[in-house]
Order: sequence, then C-alpha cells, then structure tokens
Amino acid sequence: MKFSFFVIGLICWFDTFAQFETDITYRQLDSIIYGINPDTEAPGMGAIVIKDDSIVYFTSTGYANTKRKLPIGLYTQYNIGSITKMFTTTAILLLEEEGNLKRTDEIHQYIPELPAYPQPITINHLLGHTSGIRDHFEVASFLFNYNKKLVSFEGMLNYQNEFPELNTNTGESFAYSNTGYMLLALIIEKVSNQSYESYLAENIFKPLGMENSFATREKQKYLADGTTNYPQKTNGKFKKPFEYYDALGATGVYATLYDMYLWDKNFYNNKLGKQSQSLIDTLQHSFALNSGESVNYGCGIIEKKYRGKIAYEHSGGWGYYLTQYRRFPDEHISVIAWNNSDNYSPFTTADKICNAIFKFDTTKTMSDMLPGFNQKTLEGIYITNNNLIREVKVKGDSLILRLPLQQSARFHNLTYAGSFRDSIITYVDSLNNPVVFIKSAGRVVGFKWQGGEYFVANRYYSKIDENHIIPTKKLTGKYENGQQNKKVKISYKKYRHQLYLRNFIFYKMKMEHVCGNVYYLPEYQFYVRAESDKIILGDDWIFNLTYTKNK
Repeated sequence: MKFSFFVIGLICWFDTFAQFETDITYRQLDSIIYGINPDTEAPGMGAIVIKDDSIVYFTSTGYANTKRKLPIGLYTQYNIGSITKMFTTTAILLLEEEGNLKRTDEIHQYIPELPAYPQPITINHLLGHTSGIRDHFEVASFLFNYNKKLVSFEGMLNYQNEFPELNTNTGESFAYSNTGYMLLALIIEKVSNQSYESYLAENIFKPLGMENSFATREKQKYLADGTTNYPQKTNGKFKKPFEYYDALGATGVYATLYDMYLWDKNFYNNKLGKQSQSLIDTLQHSFALNSGESVNYGCGIIEKKYRGKIAYEHSGGWGYYLTQYRRFPDEHISVIAWNNSDNYSPFTTADKICNAIFKFDTTKTMSDMLPGFNQKTLEGIYITNNNLIREVKVKGDSLILRLPLQQSARFHNLTYAGSFRDSIITYVDSLNNPVVFIKSAGRVVGFKWQGGEYFVANRYYSKIDENHIIPTKKLTGKYENGQQNKKVKISYKKYRHQLYLRNFIFYKMKMEHVCGNVYYLPEYQFYVRAESDKIILGDDWIFNLTYTKNK
C-alpha cells in the first residue's frame, strides 16, 4: 500500500513542486524514492516535506503493522530514537530559563553518585558530547558484557562507577555519548521533581499541540495505534516484532510525522517557556572544544552543510525504527523520513528528496591535474587514532572515499580542487567538504577531512602501511584490559587460514584482515588495530580501549 500527496494547510492536490527550486512532480519524486516496484506489503516508511509552516508533501509505503494491514499515515506513531536528544536539551534550556539550573554547573552538583573524574564536567559538556564520558553501551560491546540493565538510570550509573575512564580529557574532543544524554535526563528529573516523561509532556508536547507524542521508559512492542517493528533477516524476510527498552534521555520519545511538523514550526516561532527566540538560538548553536574549534553540534542538533546549503539535522535509530530529520533554515524547508524496519533507509530517502527538490551548484573548482600525476598513488586504507577507517580507491575515472571491505554502498566521489603543492593535494567530497592529502618525503602519508558518514569533525587519517603485518605467531595469545579486568584470546586455525578472537571460552569471532595490522570483527562491527604487544579497539565514540598481551 503506497500513498503520496501534497498537503498545504488542508490536503490539496498539485502536480509540481512550484514552491521549490526544481519542477519535479510528486509522481517523479515517488519513483526516485521507491524505484519501480516498491514492496507495499512489507513493513514500510513515511516521509514529509515542510515548507513555510505547511506540510507540502507526504508519501508512505508498506505497513505500520503488517498483520493488521495498518497503513502508515501522518498520525502513525513511531520511535524517533536519538532525535529524542532535541527534546532532552530543550527541557534543560527550559529549566535554565526558569532559573532552576545553569548549563555551566558541574554535574556532580546534581548527580553525586557519579565517580570522580580528572576534570570538572559541566552540563554544557554533556550537551555538546565533549565531556569525554564514554558511551557505556559501546564500552559494553567492546568488553563483551552488554546487558539489558544498562538502559536504566541505575544500570548506567553502576556501569559508570565500574568503568569510569574517559575517552580524552574533558573538552578536548567530540565523541557522541548516549550516556551523557541519559545523565541529562536524570538531571531533569532531579531538578524538576518530575519524571522525565511528565516534564516533556507538560512543557513541550502539550504547548506545541503534539497530541500523539510521548516519552516512556516502559518496554515497547506494539504502540498505542498498533505500530510495531520488524527486524529483517539476512534472506530479506522479516522477523516477528520484539520488545525493547529505551535509553531515556538519549532515546525514548515517540511521535508522528504530523507532530514532528509541529515541532519543526517552533524553530521559527517559539511557543515554549517564555517564548523567546534566544532559546531557539541556544538550542542550535554549536559547541566548541577547549581549543575553540567548533564541534558542529548544538543542543541535540548537528550543524553542517548539505551540498553547500546550511542544514540542521539529527538521525535516530532504536528498536529497528530509523528516522532522519533535516532542516534548511534559510529556505524554510525540512525533510523528515522514518521506517519500522531496515528494508528502507530514511537516510537515503531524505537525501533523495533533498537532491530532487533543490538546485545544487554542480560546478566544482576542479582544474586539470598536473601532467603525469597518477591518482592511484592516493589509493589505500587510512585510519584515525581511534580506529575510524576509510578507503580511497580509483573506480573507473573517479576517485572515491568509502568504508573498506564494501561495508556500505554509500561513498563519496572526490573531485580535485585545483590545489597541488609539494606537501598537499586538495580534493572535495560529494558534500563539498575538503579532503586534504598530506605528502611527506614524496609519498602520501594521510589526509585531513572535515566530514564523515554523519558527524562533522576535523580528523586526521593516517595511511596504513600494508606491509606492516604482525606475524600470526606473535599476534596469537591472551590479552587483558587491566582497567576493566577483561580478557580475550586470539587464536589461529591453520586449515582455515583464519584468525579468531575469543571473548568467551566457547565463543569465537572471525577477524577479517583489512590492511596491514588492522582487522575487522563483522559480528560486532568494529575494528581491531594490532601492535607488537597489544590490540586497540575503538570507533567514532570510543577512543583507544586497549588490551595488553600477557607475557
């Protein structure tokens, strides 16, 4: 079942997006979003486009509940996942507006149960993901001790006290942390003397008329309107709906496309608290590191450029619901898409819609490469100090930037930007972010990139030496993380020519060789960097969690 129409005030029918930069029809846009044969009997997706305070386009396909044949509409409830963070931060700003807290307050003032950290951590540090507090869900994955108790405030605090180490010194780096936002929800409860759920309902949902939105810490499976989730199997079929808990504050808000439209309108005409524009300005103003460098992240809002246009956005994923919310403030246009399984991608859908309704400047500052320059010298796999991996590869006549081992179909085309000096070669990615390759002693040693799959941050990726491989005999053995008192073992099966990492006696995971001394664990979807006497785990959220080899 597939629906699509334009909505201006009440539902009206139009053939073209006359109010946009292109003349695409809604039928053409449907074709771009779904392809030729959308699966209308499976779990589905809904999307809207907002322009100047009105929903001007709505489309959906599939079902909110396949058994009951419930179509997806403007009032279908769904889990907005990490977009919850916008509501958590708004609650903090409202409490500050009321004089009940200051964002510069140290967090132990409200949560004395937390362990002592090396430096003071303020509410602002939590809001901007610069506290250094590790995401305890990710830590638990790396330590192979994830459990359901971690979604509760009590479980989160217990885990913080058991594993208090920070990623880096406070304020020195950006690292996304669901733990930080659960701490903010706990602060909201302690300051307001209300539950997180009731504070949001009373101070945000009700004033904005978001009648079908709510926050909950209760176990979810079927929502009040019957909507549910459908995990997808590797064979493309769908599993039965399952129950799950939210990480309140980081996730936990449920809304509808119509209610998110009401939320979007409030950015232009604030109806919350004292109804001041300063609350909105603070909400979307990006934080900075100690160095003064912007982290391009405000109060639950990512600030970035989408193909040259300023955009504020956030994505969400929890309980197999996925959501993308993107707002273009200069154009007064927003795009919101969600789904209840992973057969459709709201992230790709939002990109397709944006690419179709805007006229982007497709011209680049590209100039001819120097005669005799071989782009293949840039090929290779690159890594950050916390194990973010990217591959640069020549594909046909194009240079592309992607995840290695073809872990994602998404990639960036790199366009030469006309800058070629002894030490640097500058390209731009698909979103016009610069990619600056660094040369030393005549060879490429790395690149700087203010971009990524999602978050915008300046990072340096060093080129992996593909010839630097730790010998198998030296790599195998037992390793221990002393701070977390966790042990793992690396073993090698000759007849399979395969390395395995064991985190339990009877359980082993394949270690896929990426390049040089770097391996990938597909079951946990993270990388292992091997050195002479240790292995280092890490990703975008966790820096340098180290296991040292037993002697």
